[in-house]
Amino acid sequence: MAWKDLIVFADGSADGVARVKMAAELAKVAGAHLEAHTFVETPRRLMTMAAGALADAYQEALVAAAREGDRAVEAMKAAGPGLGDRFSTYRQDAPHGDLRRVAGNVARAGDVAILGRPESTDGSDIDSQTLLGALFGSGRPCLVLPRWAKPRSWGKRAVVAWKGTPEAARAVAAAIPLLARAESVRVTLVDPRGEAHGEHGRALARVETHLLRHGVPVEGAAVRRSNYDRVWEAIYSDIESFGADLLVMGAFGHSRFQQMVFGGMTREALAEAKLPLLMAH
Repeated sequence: MAWKDLIVFADGSADGVARVKMAAELAKVAGAHLEAHTFVETPRRLMTMAAGALADAYQEALVAAAREGDRAVEAMKAAGPGLGDRFSTYRQDAPHGDLRRVAGNVARAGDVAILGRPESTDGSDIDSQTLLGALFGSGRPCLVLPRWAKPRSWGKRAVVAWKGTPEAARAVAAAIPLLARAESVRVTLVDPRGEAHGEHGRALARVETHLLRHGVPVEGAAVRRSNYDRVWEAIYSDIESFGADLLVMGAFGHSRFQQMVFGGMTREALAEAKLPLLMAH
């Protein structure tokens, strides 16, 4: 199991360039091709717009958006040396309100989409729209990196937040190329109400065995008890105590409507985690 096509979403900012550099290092290790995409959200053209000031302003906005996108492409090109013909850059123009769909379409062509952590989780900005599209609209896992201004090493110690759901299973399967290169991995299941502890323990042991068969250095697995509204706090406590620099988890939501933004657990992880997140839906 290996990644051969990585897709990174970035811009010309310092953290965007750092993200491309980290994605390039990951591509080198994996022997994969890397595509770097920057999004330009084009302004909405009003149906009533006619020749004159409004039309001129619209054209100026288009030109300005395209110019900013081209600058981002040039910055990304300079950030991916060493990959040769295994590195390509693209500017994606997305009409206003259509960014989520475009991001999902782009992410489907890769093994994993690499994105920056959005500043908000309400779907109101380009970064959260891009993540929404890639995470819930592509069928691909997403690696969400913190907004680091300079590249950092990560992935040596990983926590897998397990839950008996298809999303968690997909996240674990997607993360195996990363987990197999880690120095140590801990698998954690939070049991909110303390029910069926034995069943949870058996399920967790099977996950641990599965990872060991893939060459993942699992240090241990544990069922943690926690109040229902403190599930994330229990996981974060494990991250801190284990010294983790990678979290693997399913992207959960309690209803289809909530998944159109971010479910509670996903929202908390994006808002509070200071480490890379490998998520799948």
